[in-house]
Parts: sequence; C-alpha cells; structure tokens
Amino acid sequence: MERNTLYALFGAAGIVLVLGVTSYLNLTAPDDGIGANCNDGTLNMQCSENRPNMCVNGNLVENASICGCPTGYEEKDGTCRKIEKCNDGTLVNSCSSSKPLYCENGELVQNAGLCGCPEGYLINEKVCVLKNNTVSLTRVFSYTVNGTKGRIELPVYSDLKVYLANISRKFACDGACPTYSQMEMMILNESKEKDELGKLVSAIEEKASDKDEQARIAISLVQTIPYDTYAAVNNDIKGRYPYEVVYDNKGVCGEKSRLLA
Repeated sequence: MERNTLYALFGAAGIVLVLGVTSYLNLTAPDDGIGANCNDGTLNMQCSENRPNMCVNGNLVENASICGCPTGYEEKDGTCRKIEKCNDGTLVNSCSSSKPLYCENGELVQNAGLCGCPEGYLINEKVCVLKNNTVSLTRVFSYTVNGTKGRIELPVYSDLKVYLANISRKFACDGACPTYSQMEMMILNESKEKDELGKLVSAIEEKASDKDEQARIAISLVQTIPYDTYAAVNNDIKGRYPYEVVYDNKGVCGEKSRLLA
C-alpha cells in the first residue's frame, strides 16, 4: 500500500478515536460544579457581596432566598423588596410608638381603634380625646408694650402636656427625607395643641385690636418666658412643642421661637 494511502487511513482512524473518547468523557464524566467566575470577582455558585446576586456560570443572577437582601430590604419570592416605613421609622401597616398613629401607605394617620391611646386619653373612633380637662394650674404671662405693662392668665392642662411630651422626636427615612421646614411644620400643626394655643391668641386679641399691637404683645410675652438654662447647659434640649413651653413656662431659643410662629 502506498505511503499516502496509509496516512489517510491512520488520520481517519485517529479522528474517529478522538471523537469516541470525547463523546465517552462527555457522557460519563461527573459534573464537578466548576464554571466561569463572574466579572466582579465572585466565584461560581457563590453569593456576591452585592446581595442578592449569585454567580452562576459567569453571570450574576438574583437569588435572595439563598444570598439574602441588603439592609432596608426583605426577601419576597426569591427577590428583594424595599421595606416601607413612615418618617418616624414605623413599618407600613404597623402602629407607631406614638399612639394613636398608624403607618398606612407610608403616611402616619390616626387609628386609635387599632393602636390605642396614651395614658389619660380615651378612644373616640380613630382619634384620642382627653379623659377630662382638669386644670393643673394657671399660668400668668407678663408683657410690656410702649412702657405699659400687662398680664394674661391662662389655664393649662397636664394631660395635654403629657401627650405632647410622649410624641417621638425621632425621624427615620429611606430615600427622600422630610426637610427641616417640613419637620417644623409637623410640630406646629399638631392638632391637639392648636385649640389650646388658640385660647392664648384670643386672649392677646382681647388686649388690643390693632394687629401690630397684638404682635408686640406676643413678642414681649414670649420674651418674658424664662430661658431654660438647665437644658442648655446640660445638653438636655428635648425640642418642646409650643404648648409645652407654655405649660412649663420655660424654653430655649428655638422652642420659644416656635411659640411665636
């Protein structure tokens, strides 16, 4: 047989042999689980540092049930979803620590029937009402306008003071947080103190009909409220509501400014 014919036969047999061995290995070799790593450095079939991603044959895929979720998220059906909260940190569909507030769709709403009321208050459908308006004491506020001195007497209630003092001053937020002005308006628009502060406004209006004169009385009256030196020196500033300043008859500058707002 000629040399060229031998080479042709050997070459053909070699191809068949190689193909046979390859086929055999593919059919019989066990899967050792070794695949391509991912481009962020995560090894194959390992969780990435960027949860909930897992490296699968060179591709990062979501697998929250195995790899977990980042802070602020929870696992749901293998994926991560953001944990919704209200601005005081209360989870959605949960009662706030500040009764009777309830976190509903990211907003704090009153739901006394579900969350209850602070001590000294009764449930009235979804809101809380004072058990009674027992006068704790009467505050006397002095003022001086154009050299003329005056005074205003105002009954104040401990139940309302306790209610306001127990409202949380903490705000927790994810993403968009309320601005400083918005947080101030939350304090100034507290519904339960508005009626009582309105009595102080009415008392000032009775002293003078002129708006400018009323403003001078209000400014002088607030200026005569004692400065809370203890809180300032001992770094014990609690951020009183305006009615608390009236009840306590003291406050730091920021607290007294709110009373004038």
